[in-house]
Amino acid sequence: MPIFLRQLYAYRSFVLQAVINDFRFRFVRSKVAGLWVIAQPLVQVAIFALILSNVLGAKLAGVDGTFAYSVHLMAGMLIWTLFLDCVTRLATCFVEHGNAIKKIAFPRICPPAIAACTAIAGFILFLLIALVFTFAIYRAPTWASFHMVPIIAVTLMLGIGFGLVVGTLNVFMRDVWQVVNVILQFAFWLTPVVYPAQVLSPTLQSILVLNPLYAVVTGMQEILIRGVTPDYLGLLYPAVLGAALLVLGFILFRRAAPDMADVL
Repeated sequence: MPIFLRQLYAYRSFVLQAVINDFRFRFVRSKVAGLWVIAQPLVQVAIFALILSNVLGAKLAGVDGTFAYSVHLMAGMLIWTLFLDCVTRLATCFVEHGNAIKKIAFPRICPPAIAACTAIAGFILFLLIALVFTFAIYRAPTWASFHMVPIIAVTLMLGIGFGLVVGTLNVFMRDVWQVVNVILQFAFWLTPVVYPAQVLSPTLQSILVLNPLYAVVTGMQEILIRGVTPDYLGLLYPAVLGAALLVLGFILFRRAAPDMADVL
């Protein structure tokens, strides 16, 4: 892994310029499409809030407020969008940069780095909007807000690690991403983003805990809704899994990198 870090540092200007060009293309040349990058999760939040707020809003134990369920959705969508964007971008980054990989000499670690940085940049914009909405409409910020940092870090480890594994395999087996994409659609409903976990039976809740996104999503919701610190013991499982996925992803990438240009 240190060699990858040295390569990224040497090509930091290349990565930064690629991220800037991506945003310039989306927000300058296509203003509507660029805004939709931010608007899409917000629209999803609005739709779910309008349809389900009366049904599921009352299920938020110990929480009162007109916008409580909207904040619950916003917090869950923050984590889910960050994870999904990381996985989606990294899973397709080598294929999308196939022509450049074959024709230009640069470290193969650059495409996943560009993908991850672009996902993070988009997430920051969504996060700022969500925080402004939450702190202006629902509750004032507390010291617990700083605990979002480890939650975001764990989510990034899960998303980047899993995305790098899928992206490397997708170079050699193009059906991998299609299968994973379907699995992710089911995974969304197995994560307590739309609904609070309390509406499920204790048996289903014990199964839901096996989902590594469970702890990070509920942790973000606890911070924004109740202003309390997350369960760090519960974050241990996704953190360890995220670290393992990162290591596995880099191992697969290191072995596959020399052959990527020939396959692409």
